[in-house]
Amino acid sequence: MASSPSGEKDVVSTASVPDRFRKRLKYYGRHLPFQDATHFENETFDVILSYGVLHLLENIDEAIQGIRDLLKPGGLFISTTACLKDRMALKNRMVFSAYMFIKRIGLFPLFLNRLKPSDVEHLIGNADFQLVEAESLLHGITISYIVAKKIE
Repeated sequence: MASSPSGEKDVVSTASVPDRFRKRLKYYGRHLPFQDATHFENETFDVILSYGVLHLLENIDEAIQGIRDLLKPGGLFISTTACLKDRMALKNRMVFSAYMFIKRIGLFPLFLNRLKPSDVEHLIGNADFQLVEAESLLHGITISYIVAKKIE
């Protein structure tokens, strides 16, 4: 979150956010303004949220360092990451195996990192974050939930 000139908190989206989600997001009973943007000054944000993104990135270390740079001292990074190298329900394992086959033959261009929760914790910890909370949840696939604080 960044403060606007009026002192209000803004949510900045670096990806398109469907209107139905914008309407549902509230902050102290009011709708939050969104800005679509791709470039920010360092130490701009109090909190950065990343839901289901890290496992899709080819260079996770670089992305986490970029997140660290954007956070104000003491800022929080909150992340959920699909851990595709950990437990999966049978149905999800079958679907994932099919995706991997389709990817291998060149029909599925999406990059996928196969991580375990400990890998995610290690990557974030190595970027000078203090883990505040780390939990693994099983929702068909293992999800790593992390709250980390930027070390000042």
